[in-house]
Amino acid sequence: MDNDNQPSPETTTDDSAAELAALRAENEALRTQQAELQGQLAATTPPPKKKPGVRTFFAWLLAILAIVAIVLAVDAVWLQTTLTDTDTFVDTLDPLHRDEAVVEILSIKIAEGVVEATELEANISAQLPAEIQFLAAPVTSAVRELTASAAATLIPTEAFGVVWNEATSVTHKAVSAVLSGNDGALVTEGGSVAIDLDTIAEPVVQKLADSGLDLDSIVGEDFTLGRIELYQDDSLAAAQTAAQGVQTAGWLLPLIAILLIAAAIWVATDRRKMVTILGFGTAVGMLVMLVALRLSRQFTVGSIEDETSQAAGQSTWDILLRNLTSVLWAVLFLGLVVGFVAWLAGSSDRAGSWRAGISGWFAGWREPVPDSERSGFSRFFADWRRPIEWTIVGLGLLFLLLTPQLSLPLAVITVVVVALLVAGVELIAGPTAPPAAKAAVAAPDASKDTSKGSSEDASADTSDKASSG
Repeated sequence: MDNDNQPSPETTTDDSAAELAALRAENEALRTQQAELQGQLAATTPPPKKKPGVRTFFAWLLAILAIVAIVLAVDAVWLQTTLTDTDTFVDTLDPLHRDEAVVEILSIKIAEGVVEATELEANISAQLPAEIQFLAAPVTSAVRELTASAAATLIPTEAFGVVWNEATSVTHKAVSAVLSGNDGALVTEGGSVAIDLDTIAEPVVQKLADSGLDLDSIVGEDFTLGRIELYQDDSLAAAQTAAQGVQTAGWLLPLIAILLIAAAIWVATDRRKMVTILGFGTAVGMLVMLVALRLSRQFTVGSIEDETSQAAGQSTWDILLRNLTSVLWAVLFLGLVVGFVAWLAGSSDRAGSWRAGISGWFAGWREPVPDSERSGFSRFFADWRRPIEWTIVGLGLLFLLLTPQLSLPLAVITVVVVALLVAGVELIAGPTAPPAAKAAVAAPDASKDTSKGSSEDASADTSDKASSG
């Protein structure tokens, strides 16, 4: 009887096999779940950072050199333009005679110069009797103050401004003639300033030829009259070398900067990131240059003890360097714009949220439109969206590069205009219809075909039933 209650060996074997199969199925399910979890973890975990390689090192090196070259190029172009172009030089100095601090110091110097040149006090003392010669000093002081007051009234006027600009123009042309090396009959080289007699004699020889005396036929066309040396100064040679160096740096440094920028972007493993670095790095370089100029101003002008002369020196410094300061601020702003746009195109979460916000703003202005409902004008902008936008950006950059005097307001206005034009292109082109919209457009046609097919089948079934009945 006890043996009847005990399970048979076959039953025990079947139960063990079933339990083993269940365990194996559970184990396989756990393995599958583990693999899925590992895949999800691998997708969310960023890959391990690679150690910087040789390519990354050279990319950073080229980027640093490019930023330094950009800063030096801005300074070189400003210096070359200001020193070599007469109109720019005159425009740079024009505000000086209207500045209050400069007018005050000029009036004082003019009055003192008049008193000293005329030996006014000695002459007044000689004209007075011995008993009242002590009045010569106060009379001279009164004349000095009267002269200073008259000068202070005259200097800021437009009439004086015409004289001022003409004087600076003549001075600049004369100095440029000496430093540049050649200007008509005046020849300067190696510290020597001379007059080229061939240039001066050319109209004389032509006059003689018109009178019937052709010197070319007598002595030949290759005769030369030589030069008359006016003076020789070794320090002038150094000044000429410096002037020629400024001329060369004005075009060489911008070319070097462009080549270094292109090389840094080409060598970098992540070129978008390199553009971001160059943009923000250029902004930092311009900021460092602005700080250096401010410190130089404080060091140079702050050491002047006389308050009137110090105020005039500060005004002169600010006026002479105002164009350079404006260009530095403009390039700083453009560097920030380039860096921000390159960062915005990146893969970071914050950049993605910014892009989503901008896309949502555009989507709020215009809903997706199927291609079949677009106008020809809108379809043209939709098909050529990117080339049109890049053309607008390129024209904006070309305008900034070719502008005679770059400034912060001009840079801001240009960037705003380019941004508005690009936004206009986006609004006209409209967002591209997503796949769901295209499927929705195709769905009615498919449903029509399906319903048509169903009705045909139903009619066929009816006819079959009728015939069979």
